[in-house]
Amino acid sequence: MKTKRTVLLFEDSKTERPVILAALEKTMPKDVAVIPFIGGGNSKKGTYESRIKKDFKALGGADFIICDQDLSLIPDYPGLSAQVVTALAYAEGIPVALYGRGKEDFMTQRLKARRPFLERRFVLHLDHLNWDAEKFAVKARIIFDGCQQILGFLERNLGKKKGKPIGWTPAKWMSQLLERPQIVNRLDLYGSGDQQYLSWLIASGKEDEPKQLTRVLAAELSYWLWDSILRFPGITVNMVAAASLLNLSPATWDKPNVRALFEAAKYHGPFGVDKEFWWRDELQAIVRRAGADDGLAFVKAKGVKAAVRSSCRVDPTLPAGCYCMLAEKPVSQANSVGSIPYFPSGADLARISRPEFKRVAPWAGLQMP
Repeated sequence: MKTKRTVLLFEDSKTERPVILAALEKTMPKDVAVIPFIGGGNSKKGTYESRIKKDFKALGGADFIICDQDLSLIPDYPGLSAQVVTALAYAEGIPVALYGRGKEDFMTQRLKARRPFLERRFVLHLDHLNWDAEKFAVKARIIFDGCQQILGFLERNLGKKKGKPIGWTPAKWMSQLLERPQIVNRLDLYGSGDQQYLSWLIASGKEDEPKQLTRVLAAELSYWLWDSILRFPGITVNMVAAASLLNLSPATWDKPNVRALFEAAKYHGPFGVDKEFWWRDELQAIVRRAGADDGLAFVKAKGVKAAVRSSCRVDPTLPAGCYCMLAEKPVSQANSVGSIPYFPSGADLARISRPEFKRVAPWAGLQMP
């Protein structure tokens, strides 16, 4: 019987592996065993996938995988890459977080590779020149905890009521997970790509493998929440997007007494401790109930006299209102481009400012409107 939860580490560097391992062991919950894959197993025939499953017995029933992009130095596995580990993780229903070393931002990489917005993986980062194993481990713990929270929700609810789970859409499950059934239609707008896979998975039932269905569904919902719903402002908003939406400067929004006025709109769901998020509709409802024209008028009416309006990063004479995904700055609708093919449809506040769009459009296959 399994007595501990397990996190598997795939890292091929003999010098860096013990440092990362020690940081993870220190940071993960006490009931979690962190187990490294060191290669050099007994099986020498077959695909890498089959050999890893034979050599790495801990793979069965593991709760989380953390994997370096390049694994070529692992003994007896020349040329091994994260793609092999990712394929195993998908098949076993184990959430996987990949990491690499470098400085290029993730969103630019995504556009450059012309990938869909939902990639079914978590992304961690180690700066090769100045990496901090403890910060890395803290981020990994946040992802692990969020995935476990979603898994626990499904274990408590999947199949409990007759006719309930199998017919539900991914948006329906997510709305229940987040305890916001009123946003199910908005969540449907985020539907694209991998959610078709999710819909098939739920419809198939897999009644003979209920535990496997639960694990796979939990992993897929975790990817969707982390990499789509929280990343692209529309349903939720990060700090900069919240300020832009409310017509407040980021510096004004950063004041604790200002954010306290919107505490009721704070997001407290899975992964919410990674960054601060707010419910977009709740922010707007707070302003509307007060009879204010926007967030700026609202906070001034509450006594914040020094509040400053938002400003577009391209033309500061204009208020912002939207969020540039590349610059991570407030931007106006007039000076930005929306309906990016790689962005989920419901993320109407997620845009690319025109200077950045001109820079990435040629190699990302995007047409300038």
